[in-house]
Amino acid sequence: MRWQLLLGLSLVTVRLSGAGIAGVQDTETSQPAPQTNIETADLDGPSGVAASSAVAKPSENAAATKVPSYVIHRVNRKITMDGRIDEDDWKQAKSLGNFVFGFGLTEGEPSECKILWDNEYLYFSYAFDDSHLLGIHTDRDGRIPEDDSIEVYITPNPEKPTRHYCFYTNVRAALYDQMFDGDGKTIPKKNPGKNATGRQLSWDSQGVKVAVTIDGTLNKPEDTDRSWSTEIAIPFANFAESSARLPPKPNDTWKLNPCRHDYMGDGSCEYSQWAPTIPTTGSFWGPKLFGKVIFSGEKVSPNHSAE
Repeated sequence: MRWQLLLGLSLVTVRLSGAGIAGVQDTETSQPAPQTNIETADLDGPSGVAASSAVAKPSENAAATKVPSYVIHRVNRKITMDGRIDEDDWKQAKSLGNFVFGFGLTEGEPSECKILWDNEYLYFSYAFDDSHLLGIHTDRDGRIPEDDSIEVYITPNPEKPTRHYCFYTNVRAALYDQMFDGDGKTIPKKNPGKNATGRQLSWDSQGVKVAVTIDGTLNKPEDTDRSWSTEIAIPFANFAESSARLPPKPNDTWKLNPCRHDYMGDGSCEYSQWAPTIPTTGSFWGPKLFGKVIFSGEKVSPNHSAE
């Protein structure tokens, strides 16, 4: 059975494992959360490594790592935001490749990421194997990294890196976003409201669309789940303060880095990312180490999936 839940701009599609309608109600309201290792949950931002003594320290002699690169092709038609990743354009797009695991892990549950674009949006798709689905937070600017989640750091103008952006989304399709200056300091929203505190003070993007499909049951560490996938569409207008050309022109180069939090049934977490910043910075942060993406003027085609 499949269920779709609309959460603001976020669409969640739930595939139930024989739980029926009551399973939806349990997942949404009454299932207890497994104990999360909060000490190692928050690697986001420049100070992520300092959040916990349990997080491994960066090596002073971290081996030089080649910065990965990727060509982003244009879509042939608008992406249907349903989290299913079943359009021909996604099938034809090339994957970024294997994610690299951090903090002593050399392998774990695999991730696949693809990126496309048009004149309005930058599109991401993610497909994750996941044996234990954890998702608690549904509020905007909530503690997304404490759930099974993805975060992507984006530097639209590597020549003038005075603006970096990060978009965090979880298995519940909730969104948390940040904008950083050139020194890695968070830039707050202009009118946060008098009652705003903590992450509610952070910059808010506009018009971001998130859709998620899960195959399994949320927050039941005693069973074994299968996977989840998500589609994210970020309007280029959100990068107006970056001094980058918007929308990009063919051959324009940006830097970015998708990173994943993958929680196990025992509350431990596997951290993985496309461009490995963890060996150098001890966190997901590290703009100089982010992967390079080149915008292509070509529309995605069957030839590109085999490149």
